[in-house]
Amino acid sequence: MNPQTHEDFNLYITNEKFYFVPAKPAQASRAEVLEIDRVNFEFNLIDAAPGLYGAESRKICALLGIIHLLSGPYLVVATQKKELGTISGHMIWEVTGTDLIPFARWTHLTPAQVKDNNEYESMIQSVLATPNFYYSHTYDITLSMQKVEQLSQRRANFSNLPLHDRADAQFTWNGPIIRDLSAQPELRRFIIPVMFGFVAIRQCYIRNKVFTFALISRRSIHRAGTRFFMRGIDSEGRVANFVETEQIAIHGDMRASFVQVRGSIPLFWRQVPELQYKPTPTVIPGAGHLSAIQKHYDELVAYYGKIVSVSLIDEKGKEKSLSENFRGLMEQAALRFVRYESFDFHKECRRMQWHKLSILINRLSTEQLEFKYYFCNDADPSFKNVQTGVFRTNCVDCLDRSNVVQSMLARISLQQQLQQMGVLSASERVDDQTSFESIFKNVWADNADNLSIQYAGTKALKTDFTRTGKRTRFGALQDGINSSFRYLCNNFTDGFRQDSIDLFLGNHMVDRYEGIGIPSPLHVARTWKFKVLPLVLLSLIAVFFMTLLMPTPEVIAYPNLLLLIWLVAILTVGGIIFINGAEFVSYPRLNRRHHDKEKML
Repeated sequence: MNPQTHEDFNLYITNEKFYFVPAKPAQASRAEVLEIDRVNFEFNLIDAAPGLYGAESRKICALLGIIHLLSGPYLVVATQKKELGTISGHMIWEVTGTDLIPFARWTHLTPAQVKDNNEYESMIQSVLATPNFYYSHTYDITLSMQKVEQLSQRRANFSNLPLHDRADAQFTWNGPIIRDLSAQPELRRFIIPVMFGFVAIRQCYIRNKVFTFALISRRSIHRAGTRFFMRGIDSEGRVANFVETEQIAIHGDMRASFVQVRGSIPLFWRQVPELQYKPTPTVIPGAGHLSAIQKHYDELVAYYGKIVSVSLIDEKGKEKSLSENFRGLMEQAALRFVRYESFDFHKECRRMQWHKLSILINRLSTEQLEFKYYFCNDADPSFKNVQTGVFRTNCVDCLDRSNVVQSMLARISLQQQLQQMGVLSASERVDDQTSFESIFKNVWADNADNLSIQYAGTKALKTDFTRTGKRTRFGALQDGINSSFRYLCNNFTDGFRQDSIDLFLGNHMVDRYEGIGIPSPLHVARTWKFKVLPLVLLSLIAVFFMTLLMPTPEVIAYPNLLLLIWLVAILTVGGIIFINGAEFVSYPRLNRRHHDKEKML
């Protein structure tokens, strides 16, 4: 396929300029070099780079954008990439290495600002270090196959638009940092849209018939963030952890795809971490729920068609309030083209009775037949199907339970697609194709793990069922380990992760006067408890184990009593920390107006 953007660059760096010299120029483009003035922040196209004797030279894969921090603007570049495979002849790449390159020196910053700028840099680097950023020079990776065809039919010049103009802004993660570049249309061949989520592409065989199996999950930039700091809906109807997942099958000239979505429960609700293992979800009263939920589903209907909203949350316990409010608002909204389906996953599948998921799948079978899937035969363009609706699945986190159900619906759709393509006969099932069955299960389990790492900080739970088709005791043990790591991440590192995402997506814009004319948002006062009690607790634990493991001096008449005293002290200090849990949690510091509102009762 002819690339519409330049592929790979030699970057030359002088004291005054950056020069991007394409190593693999876009098809039918004239010779051009992007010249960026490091002082005046100007962008120009020139025919060739001037003499660059002594200039620093670097090889880069893509210009991802430009971000502004305290010291000024920075280039964000991809330095390494990995080939994932092709979809209909289009190569898909994963970003595997990145770098930040400052425009200017730091001579104008105070020592305190230098320290803050270093922290801002580390935030951007932490986002870029997260796996699962993808791009293509020829493929609209932010759009499903069906959406590309629909837009091509509605807009005569759609295929001639630059890739970044055709991309779905909701799924373009470098959208906020390419604005400086996209403001100048002549730079279009230097701009590449980047998606964040998950991509897997596999070449598969069933009885010597070759087909491509691919899975693409596109994470939305709206209400993006971490598990406990980004929940629910906003007044515009946008929900947290919204992901569109497209399953693709290609055989010869035939292409098929099946799209599903997941997203946070579309209510105004919060679940603030305060060192509890599982904080109680709280629905915010009087927050305009009905208007927001109507906007959310109206937008889904406009984009996807009919919607079946599948809720997998518990109808009892801590999730009961969410379940009751969600059900009540859906009944009150009486939305056209939307059906609500509730299934208490944990109740129905307790004691590893996961076969009961078939109850839910049977309830959804009518709509699955009705919605169909996208199908196109390039050898006969008149013969095609369109997908007329999607399943919107949610649990509380929209991770573990949601992925299990989505993979089951995807399997049914894939079987129908492969039968229509002639890869499977009408009597054959995907489940019976041992080799491919393993690929299918592992791709969906990998999808679960990667989406979970992005939102919750650890791999997904319940993936033993996705990978093997059954729930195991070893899988339950692994879930316990992952849950423990989730607890640590959600309480002690997610504040920084949320800040990093907010900074990268432009939800917080760095003011160059931070730290001199206005207070720095990075500096948050902590009480003496935060500084002292953790040290006291660690010291007591150390003394306890020293007393336990080391030989007891003869002068100590009651060594067991001494151990008991240290243990009581540990429990006392630990109890004080737990009671004052909010003072020890790592909360976000940027975009404070939003996050303070989320915490308010």
